[in-house]
Amino acid sequence: MLHFKCCWLLLVFLVLPSATIALPYPNDRQQLHYVDIHQFSQFFSSHLLFDHLDGTLAILSKRISQHFQDLIQVTVQPLGGGPNDDFEVDVDLLKGQLQGAVGSFIEDSLPTIWNTRSSVIDKSSLSQFIEKTTSEYCTVTADNTLMNSCIGKNANQIVTRVDQYIQSHVKHILTSIVMEDLPPLFQTTQSHVNGILAHFNHYLVKSRDSKSEFS
Repeated sequence: MLHFKCCWLLLVFLVLPSATIALPYPNDRQQLHYVDIHQFSQFFSSHLLFDHLDGTLAILSKRISQHFQDLIQVTVQPLGGGPNDDFEVDVDLLKGQLQGAVGSFIEDSLPTIWNTRSSVIDKSSLSQFIEKTTSEYCTVTADNTLMNSCIGKNANQIVTRVDQYIQSHVKHILTSIVMEDLPPLFQTTQSHVNGILAHFNHYLVKSRDSKSEFS
């Protein structure tokens, strides 16, 4: 008989390192001009989400998926309690197939879980925070523009504030995922694997009984 054993996941937070975030705006102080704050915030938020956060979350998803896969243990027990069963099972092959299925299931599930909790740092929310923060350092005109020289002068402060905002919310989101979403995901995964093994065990028993009838 085959059995699946699993233990709980200890997740170490993987968040955006401050050093990787830079203001994605080329500032040439020799050519002063006005910048539309809406376009600036949209460009900056897209840069952070797609060039930094998405990659970090992809790595995190793979690590969680790999951890779940590594927890799979398939053990073989004699059918009917006898030590000399004639049925051989390629345990490594079966384990590899189960790990592949579990990995795909976890990596497909995590983005949906993340999206249900990350509205506070989606593009719209992040753009609004960038606009608010930038306007605290630079004067915004009536037509929603500001000088590029001001962005350059205050780039470090703006980046630090935005980074702290993202870090804080990412930690909160991951805490919620670990405490509330991963346990049921773990249970669902374990149930699926055990269901597959139960079906496989049923097949082995039927095969043994069929062979016994003709022996």
